[in-house]
Amino acid sequence: MSHSIAHGGRFQLTAFHLRLIAMFSMLCDHTYKILPWDAGFLVYLGRLAFPIFAFQLVEGYFHTHDLKKYCQRLLIFALLSEIPYNLSIGLSSWINPFHQNVLWTMLLGIGVIAATEKLRRSALPRAAILTGCVLLAVLGYLAGTLAMVDYSGPGVLTILLFYYTRQVRGAHVIQLAGMIWINAFLLPGMSLSGSSAIPLQALAVVSLLFIWLYHGQQGYHSRAWSRLCYWFYPLHLVILILLFHFFLL
Repeated sequence: MSHSIAHGGRFQLTAFHLRLIAMFSMLCDHTYKILPWDAGFLVYLGRLAFPIFAFQLVEGYFHTHDLKKYCQRLLIFALLSEIPYNLSIGLSSWINPFHQNVLWTMLLGIGVIAATEKLRRSALPRAAILTGCVLLAVLGYLAGTLAMVDYSGPGVLTILLFYYTRQVRGAHVIQLAGMIWINAFLLPGMSLSGSSAIPLQALAVVSLLFIWLYHGQQGYHSRAWSRLCYWFYPLHLVILILLFHFFLL
C-alpha cells in the first residue's frame, strides 16, 4: 500500500516515502554544495539523507532475494558515480583519491553486516562471537576511515547501528543515543548558525523521527522506480554540475 496511514488509523511512512524524503534531502544538500546559491537552509535539510539511506540499506539487506545482485548494483553505481562525485568536490578534479562517494560506504556496511551474520550463525562460543562482532565493527570503521569514503568510518557505524537495533527492545533509545554520539562527536562539521557548541551534523538525529514512522510497509514499488532510485545519485550530480557551469557563463 502506498498511503501513509496504517490500519487502525495510525500514521506511518512506507519505504517509498522514506526514499523520497532521503532523495529530496540529498538533492538539497548537493544543491547547496555545488550551486552558487546563498541558501543555507538547504544544508540543514541535507543532514537527513544519509541516516535514512543507511536505515533502508539494512532493510534492503534483509529483504533482498539476491544479496549478490544487490551488491553488484551498488558496485556498478558506485563506479558510475565516482567521477560526478569527484567533480562535485571542488568542481575541478576528475580523479580524487581522497574522497569516495557514499555508495562505497554502503558497500562497506553491507560487507560488515554479511560477515557479522555469518559469524552469528556459526557454532563458535558466545564470547568468541561477541568478540568477533566487535572486531568486525572496528575493522569496518577503520576501512571507512582509511578508504576516505563519504561519512568515513562513522558512516559505517551508522549502518551498523541500524543493523544491531533492528527488531530489538529499546531500539529507539539506542538509536537516539547512537546517532547523537556518531553525529555530534565523531563526525566533524560546521556549527549551527548562532551556536558554537552544536555541530551542524547533529541535525542528522532528526531523521529518526521519519525512520520511526516506518513500520515495514513497502508502499509504491515498480521496476522503473527501483531503477530511478539507483540512477538518481549519479544523474542529479551531473545535472547540478552542468547547472553550475551554466551559471558561470
